[in-house]
Amino acid sequence: MKFNRSVSKHSPAAMMGVQRGVLWSKDEYHKLKDYMDKINLYKWFGDFDSAFKLTAYLNIFIRKVYNDHRPDTLYKTKVSATDAGIADNKITAPGVVGLVNILADQSVKFFIYMSMGTGTTIETIGQKRLSEEVVRVSVLRDGSMAARGNVWNHVGNFGYGVKTAKYWEFGIHDSPLEPSLMLSRSVLPTGLQQTQNETFLTASHSTVVIPK
Repeated sequence: MKFNRSVSKHSPAAMMGVQRGVLWSKDEYHKLKDYMDKINLYKWFGDFDSAFKLTAYLNIFIRKVYNDHRPDTLYKTKVSATDAGIADNKITAPGVVGLVNILADQSVKFFIYMSMGTGTTIETIGQKRLSEEVVRVSVLRDGSMAARGNVWNHVGNFGYGVKTAKYWEFGIHDSPLEPSLMLSRSVLPTGLQQTQNETFLTASHSTVVIPK
């Protein structure tokens, strides 16, 4: 799997990322909500390994759909997806600043929000927001977040009430509204067509930190 590097090759670590999006029928919404609740329940019990595995199973499912397979089971849940997209992304310079501030105990604003928009401008490390944001959700309410080793996964459901449009760009933020620090931005190569009250999108983002 190919990733875009977002820091210099001379840095002590490299941060890379991959963005995934999957399109479902509205009928699958409560199944995906239950799946996210299951991830959060594992976290509540302190079973972070199982929580991470469920996010990884979702990533594998999206990859199979993207490769034109027709998987019908997400872990133990019967589901059917209609389309998927996968893209490299950019971990932004402002996002790295936000992470350093958190590590230094200089900020309590965590990267727990995912955004989605219709912009197609190519991603760069200097960007501070999506170019055409339409909706933003909290992964603590409409998704989940889990980590293991050097991988940090965000997953979020964008409900079927989101307006009809083709969605290309995704981001992760530290605030529900602007201004915010954006950790990452990605643009899918073909976009995913959302139809209000008929379909919905689930986004999954992996941040990978590689020691060098």
